[in-house]
Amino acid sequence: SKMARLVILLGPPASAFGGVALGFGFDFLIVDALLRLLGYAAEEEEEPVGKKSPGPALDVAAREEPKEALKDAPQGGNGGAGLLKSKPKPSQLAAAAKARRAESRRAETNPFGGVAAAREEAAAAVMAVADSPGGVKTRLCMGLALALATIYAYYDFHAYCHRMAEGSSQPQI
Repeated sequence: SKMARLVILLGPPASAFGGVALGFGFDFLIVDALLRLLGYAAEEEEEPVGKKSPGPALDVAAREEPKEALKDAPQGGNGGAGLLKSKPKPSQLAAAAKARRAESRRAETNPFGGVAAAREEAAAAVMAVADSPGGVKTRLCMGLALALATIYAYYDFHAYCHRMAEGSSQPQI
C-alpha cells in the first residue's frame, strides 16, 4: 500500500526528469554533433562582462601580456605618445583595487573555489576533445547507439506493461 502510493507520487516526476536527461543526451550526442559535422556549429558565446575569469593561470597570462607590450613600446621622446597612455585614470585604479579586494574576499569565503576552477578546466578539456573531428564522430555513434537502446527498451517496457495489465485484470476471453 505504501509502495503503491510512492510509485503514484514519484512516477510523473521521475518520468519528466528521465525525459529531460534523454533530451539533453540526444541534443549533445546527435543534434550538436550533426551540426558540427555539417559545419553549422553554434558560434562561441562571448563572455559576459561581469563573469569571473576561468582561473588564476589565465589571469597571470593576461597580466603578463601588457607588460610584454610595454617592453616593445618606444621609449622616450614623443615617438609613442599617442599609442600608450602614461598613467591610468584614478577612477580606473580605484575600480581595479576594489575588484581585487572583492576577489580576495570571495576567495577567502569560498572554500570550494579551487574545486570550481578545476571543474571548469576539466570541462573545457573534455569539450575540446568532444568538439574535435574524431570526437564529433564518436558522439554521433554514441547517440545512435543511445537511440537504438531507447527504442529497444521502449518495446520491452511496453510488452511488460501489457502483460502486467492482462495479469491484473484477468480478462475473460
